[in-house]
Order: sequence, then C-alpha cells, then structure tokens
Amino acid sequence: MGAFDFHSLEGLARSLNGTTDYFSRASEAALQVGAQDFGICLWVRLDAITGTVAVISKYGVAGNRAWSLYVDQTGGVIQPLMLISQDGNNTALLVPGVDLMNIETWHFLAAWWDVNSGMLYVEVDCGTTYSLATGYSAIFANTQDFEVGSAAGGLIPVDGRLTKIGLWIGSFPDAAQRAQLRNSGKGLTWYTLPDALRTNLVGWWGGDEISGSLLDAGGTYPSTAAGAPGTADGPDIADVLTLAHPKRPDPEVDRPLPVKNSVVAITIGGRDRSESRGPDRRIYRPKWTGITAAHVTLWEAWWARYGASAEPFYLELPDASRLRVRAPQTSIPCRYMRKNTLFTLGPIELVEDIL
Repeated sequence: MGAFDFHSLEGLARSLNGTTDYFSRASEAALQVGAQDFGICLWVRLDAITGTVAVISKYGVAGNRAWSLYVDQTGGVIQPLMLISQDGNNTALLVPGVDLMNIETWHFLAAWWDVNSGMLYVEVDCGTTYSLATGYSAIFANTQDFEVGSAAGGLIPVDGRLTKIGLWIGSFPDAAQRAQLRNSGKGLTWYTLPDALRTNLVGWWGGDEISGSLLDAGGTYPSTAAGAPGTADGPDIADVLTLAHPKRPDPEVDRPLPVKNSVVAITIGGRDRSESRGPDRRIYRPKWTGITAAHVTLWEAWWARYGASAEPFYLELPDASRLRVRAPQTSIPCRYMRKNTLFTLGPIELVEDIL
C-alpha cells in the first residue's frame, strides 16, 4: 500500500434465527398505504431457506391482509414475491418465475406499487424489473402489525440478515434512485441518503443495533424485537481513506519543509485500518516513492465525493468499531516536489522544483 489507501468497510445488519426472531410495530395510520404510491427497498442475506419466508410485511389472516414482500425457494429457484390486497381477503401476487437469488449472498431487493397504473413491481440487485397488473386502486387498511422478518404475528420468519430497510408511502424510488440506494453493492446509510430519497420516506431501519429493538433512524417507528435478534456484518457501507503511509513515515513526522522527494499529508482521523496513527490532524511525510500517479487519481476521485463534507465516510478503529466522520476542509494541503511535474491534489501547493 502507498500513502493513499482506499478500502471499503462492512456495515452492520440484524441477524434472525428463522424460528423465533422478528420485529414488529402496532398498526397506525401513517403505515397505511391506501390509494397512494408505495415502495420498499432493503438488503437481505439468507443463511438458509425452505419454502417461503416473509421479509417485510403488513399482512395477517383473511380479512386483515394488506401487503407483504416474501422470498420463496421452490425447486431450487429462489426469488422475491410481492403481494398486495385491496379488500383484505383477495390478493394479487407477483411471481417473477426466475431464479434470482442465492443463499449466503447479499441482495438488494426493491418492490413498489404504482397507484395510477395499478402495476406491481419487483427487482433484485437493480436487474430486470418484473411486473404484474393488479387492477387495484388502493391497498387495504388493515390492523395487522407492521413486521420485519416475518408476517401474521411471527409466521414464516427469515433465517438470515436484514439491513438498510426503507419504506416510502406517497411515492417510490425510481430507477436512478434505486441505483443510488444499491450504490454498486455498498448501499447507503441514513446519513448519506440524498434529500430526494427522504421525500415520503416513512421509515429507515438501518439495522446497526447490537441487540434489542430495530430502530428507525428518523426516530418515529422503532420496532420491538421478538426472540433475540442479534447483529452481524452487512454489505459494504462506504469508502475509507487513509491519507498517511501505513508504515512509519520517512522522513520523520512533523519535520519542517522543504524535504526532498516527499509528500505531505494531514490525517483527518486519528486511526486507520485498526492501526493507531496518533492524534488527529497529524502531519506525515512519506517518501515520494510511496506516491504513484494511480494514488493521485484515486485521491482526486475520493475528494470529489467526500471533500468539503459532501458525504460522510468511515474509519475503522482498533476495536473493530466504525467511526463516521466528515472532511470539512475545502482542501487538504499536500505539497509535491518533483521535477517538471505538478499533480493536482485537491488542490496542492508546489513548494520547490527540484530533482
């Protein structure tokens, strides 16, 4: 690794045992869809599946049905199923009929209903969109609990992990927004959701808790744990930047400039990649040979996304916890000295032209 090291961190997820673990919240008006657009996006990783499991639902016995997103395994075909009801009894069930998922693999699921067209949709990992004409003009306002990881009071529970669950009523994420949510397999967090995706977002259950209830990041709709749901690694959540060389710098730390064949970097976090780096904003001067044009290109791309607090990013601490931080600076001063070469580094200051 050179002076600029980029890597990704795994987020957290809630783990369910497939028998007694799930989350629920009593029904209330704000959780009723009615004659509105409606969408669900979340990440799921199944440890095992036989038959059908309910990933997220507001679905009870006959007369008390509204909607449910399932995953089904029949004859080796693993696929999501989406069901809605207009009268609480009869249902419209969307079945892609294609093997779309695997166990022990993170998948980004999206399901939505367009009230104007009456069309129901589902897709996996922002791939092919499958649809069903329901003929419905509204979704039944039932009294069944809102449940995560099960349906109808703990039935057909999930054996696996769930995280980053978003529920929209009044609109649904469009194709570009679903791609944003998937984020090339890294997902988004509550803190990195664009403003447009917060519109009509009823709840966002990040799954970052170690145990206990599944908390809504907006603070409005926490869901109570049944059984003893745990915690486990989730999909990647964000890029991480290490500005300083991972080994002992040479020349030494805090040596005054100018220093030949070197680059200056100011750390913006006290630790990186489970290795103590000393206090925040420490100055390091790794040798120029530790810097490559590829590093500079990566740095510029990183800075365009995370610089000036545009988005939070993450540092991994020695105790394996994750620290969410921002780079409030509009620039980080990095001084290059190399004959007839000037790399643009967010921006940089040429100290002297040597070599």
